[in-house]
This record gives sequence, C-alpha cells and structure tokens, in this order.
Amino acid sequence: RDRDRVSFLRLPAGPQLQADTWYIADPMGWVMLRYDAPHTPEEALRRAQDVLDDLHKLLKVSRIG
Repeated sequence: RDRDRVSFLRLPAGPQLQADTWYIADPMGWVMLRYDAPHTPEEALRRAQDVLDDLHKLLKVSRIG
C-alpha cells in the first residue's frame, strides 16, 4: 500500500525549518522540495498539483524514477 511507504515527521520550527511549511525529503534526510502550506481548500488543490508535477520532474531526473 502506498500509505505504508509514506512517513510523516513533525519537527519543531527552528532557524532552518519554518512552521506551516511542507518539506519533502529523500530517504537520507535531505530536503528535496519545500512548499508553503495552503490555507484554503482551493489553494490545497492547486498546491497538490504543483507537488505532483515537481515530484514527477524530480523522479524523472533521479536514478530511481
């Protein structure tokens, strides 16, 4: 199941991490993508499409995708 391969990590905001921000990291812990969290359902839909587009591009240039 795809849900079993996704893990969520809650880290406190600090000088390098911002609150209300989505981070996508690789298995080694390197942050690959960063997005401001959406504030409305409409914005969430647009942001979800942006995330999918960026993940597609990232996997296309990676060795695994």
